[in-house]
Amino acid sequence: MMKRSIATLLLALLLLCGCCAAAAAADTAPQQSEQVTLAVKKALSIGDDYSDFYIETAEEAERLFYYLNWSNEQETLQVTADGTGKIYNFYRTDNGGVNSYEYGRFTPRLPKGDRAAAQQAAEAFLAAIAGTRESFVIYEQGDNISSREMRRISFFGSLSVNELPTPIGFSLSVDAAEMRVNSFSRDDLYMFYSDDLSKLTLPTKLFDADKAAALLKTQLQLRLQYALGDDGKTATLQYLPLPYDEQMVDAVSGQLFSAEELFKNSLSGRGDAVEQAAAAEDSASFNSLSGVEKAGVEQIEGTLSKEQLDTAIRAISELKLGRSFTLQEIRYAQDQDNDRITATLIYSAKADAATLGASVSALKWDPYISKTVTVNAVDGQLLSLYTSYPYLDTLRRSKTRNDLQSVADSFAATYAAERYTQTALADYRQEPVRIFYDYDSLYAQPSHRYDYEQQVNGYPYAGNAIHIAVNANNGAVDSFYIDWNEDIEFAAAAQIVDEQAALDAYAATFACQLSYTNAPTGKFNDYYGYIYTLKPVYTLTSDDYCYAIDAVSGQPLFYAESAALAAYDDIASSYARTQIETLAAYGVGFTGSSFRPAAQLTELDMLTLLISATGSGLIDDAETLYMLAADYGLFSGAQQPQRAISRQEYIKTIIAASGYGQAAGLNGIYRTGFADDWRIGRDYYGYVAIAKGMGMIGGDQYNRCRPADTATRAEAAVILYNYMNRSI
Repeated sequence: MMKRSIATLLLALLLLCGCCAAAAAADTAPQQSEQVTLAVKKALSIGDDYSDFYIETAEEAERLFYYLNWSNEQETLQVTADGTGKIYNFYRTDNGGVNSYEYGRFTPRLPKGDRAAAQQAAEAFLAAIAGTRESFVIYEQGDNISSREMRRISFFGSLSVNELPTPIGFSLSVDAAEMRVNSFSRDDLYMFYSDDLSKLTLPTKLFDADKAAALLKTQLQLRLQYALGDDGKTATLQYLPLPYDEQMVDAVSGQLFSAEELFKNSLSGRGDAVEQAAAAEDSASFNSLSGVEKAGVEQIEGTLSKEQLDTAIRAISELKLGRSFTLQEIRYAQDQDNDRITATLIYSAKADAATLGASVSALKWDPYISKTVTVNAVDGQLLSLYTSYPYLDTLRRSKTRNDLQSVADSFAATYAAERYTQTALADYRQEPVRIFYDYDSLYAQPSHRYDYEQQVNGYPYAGNAIHIAVNANNGAVDSFYIDWNEDIEFAAAAQIVDEQAALDAYAATFACQLSYTNAPTGKFNDYYGYIYTLKPVYTLTSDDYCYAIDAVSGQPLFYAESAALAAYDDIASSYARTQIETLAAYGVGFTGSSFRPAAQLTELDMLTLLISATGSGLIDDAETLYMLAADYGLFSGAQQPQRAISRQEYIKTIIAASGYGQAAGLNGIYRTGFADDWRIGRDYYGYVAIAKGMGMIGGDQYNRCRPADTATRAEAAVILYNYMNRSI
């Protein structure tokens, strides 16, 4: 019996444990196995050089899947296909080749091979496996390397049917050294559609696209308000889009509808699994303070006791805690920003119908409500409040938003008096925010939300606001917190364009697209969730996301597209230009437009460069860098961001984090051959020798290593490039 990979064994175990219908399904359609195998072999050009093959079947949600496995000493192929031979999942595992995971925590490599050629390989694979009426469109390429993946380039995209985009996505990876696909998966392996996509046709008569665009654009709304600029200090007047549920036009009837309307009628009949899971989380028992926590609390002098704080909070009648809520936990914490001590108290109570606006007697589980209250631990001043409700499909709101506004007004005036006088109630949120969960459920809190936004020069600034939510059934204040920054400068209210001109400019950034959307059929499967159909619709789309219209110029504002290749303006004459630009193409380097190749490498520079090589991006926050560096084994000890880093220390940092530290510590077995070999520090010698053996470093024109010299940023880039381009 050939030795199978861990991935193969795991798949077999999953099939044995989770696919109870496998044996029965195999009995129902043994005659299809040969046809499916032949179809897969033809699509993937699988030859006859595999020494082991086995096939398993499983019937899932009325679909029969075939799990085909080929293997030999070199590799294992695993394919999931349906009864027609359509491939849903493909995975190739090396049985004796290069392992994708190495010993150390820091092991990034540059992909070998050309990315354009890798995309050609991906497109050829996709064309070979596409079903009737199907095509695959690549819209994103995974250029960034990761800390462990060595030579794979990833691609992402969506499936098109009848040349129209669908919500069905796919992912694919290509071995860039050998230019072959290593993995592929399409989303509808895990979703169930009532349609046979190979037979799905477009209606012969479609609603006019121009009329659909006009309908959709009538739903766009803007609001003139201050918005914070990129500098984080200055706010300017902008027309910002109001939040709204995604709108669509039925491509046949021309009816305008929202995504919420599409789903809300299909929510009835869903099982209680999600609600039970959520309730279990909300109703979980809270532990009392441990001995260590109690000792820590006792060290905080001048704070109110748990009993005093509990009494003060229960005295806030608007919270309606009453006897039903039990104090479960209290935590004291030092607020570093304003040097105050806060206390957070967590209360819980069994929910009742009067609070939820829904019957709870028929539920098979006990729904609980949790309230988290944070106060100043010295004087008991209320700082924030949050209420967590169990998730229920149907909630009744017995009181309107207008009915309860006086409650919110009074609460804001009492507990945020200084800010309240500078605000006005935002008038554009009339309904509670509804939340989608994987398009299978739609939940809403049984409360109304009130946002009191700062007013400056007669215009609102939503960044500074008092936020309050009031339960629509019992009138209890459910949520309260303040966002406020006193250091913002507000630009003068200059002459601005009118709202219609801004709306026209905003609408012009969109195009009307005919595509498919997921529409629930009303049927439900315990394993897959809702069963969908693909519905042709018109929607507004845009290649570039317009986040606002400048109120002075009337011009659309777009988010700057982040580029993986940094356009450094000072490396044209650098000997390291090729290495720097290659690294930058994979997101490795420094922030800003200048690389400063001749500058001395500091501790912070070193961590910025090395952390970017893990696929974490270009980070300029020192705290985050040091935290990640510790995780990757790149740094420990006292932080000295501006400390100069020698060449030998930089080399040791990389080699040690790569898992070669123990080998490097073996004394007396290495010879570097450098002319200044004797200058290498004893604690660094093995690391430098290993680095030379790996091709990371070489001698200069005089065969010198210059180990104690401070490294330059250009030298650091070259050494890292050589390390990531290593052959061993």
